[in-house]
Amino acid sequence: MGKVEHLVITGGEPFMQLDDDILEALSNYKIHVETNGSLPHDGLRSYIYHITCSPKQHARETVLEDYDDLKVLYPYQWDSIDKYKAPNRGRFLQPIFGDNTNQNMKDIIPLLDGDIRLSIQTHKYIGMP
Repeated sequence: MGKVEHLVITGGEPFMQLDDDILEALSNYKIHVETNGSLPHDGLRSYIYHITCSPKQHARETVLEDYDDLKVLYPYQWDSIDKYKAPNRGRFLQPIFGDNTNQNMKDIIPLLDGDIRLSIQTHKYIGMP
């Protein structure tokens, strides 16, 4: 197994726990944070290589100062994707996994273009919790 270079921090709301001390202790890694964007990063950006904002709240309640990627759930948030602040890099649609997964996936395909890309929860497709 190779050397670990990247560390992804997600789950709950990472910016409730992250601070200078924690991120300084992890400074040997490229830190990627996935957040719902409900809290600002309050000056921690210099420690973080990449931020993905995957909001669960309305755009007006998303206060994260900046982020690299925006990932919204389809179909729930599709109609509001343009209301969120533009990310530094990319925008992604992620189909809701459940009873309508196949239909959601079919509906997303025509919406993808050079600006909006597909994101899937691979672990769910291969049967992992």
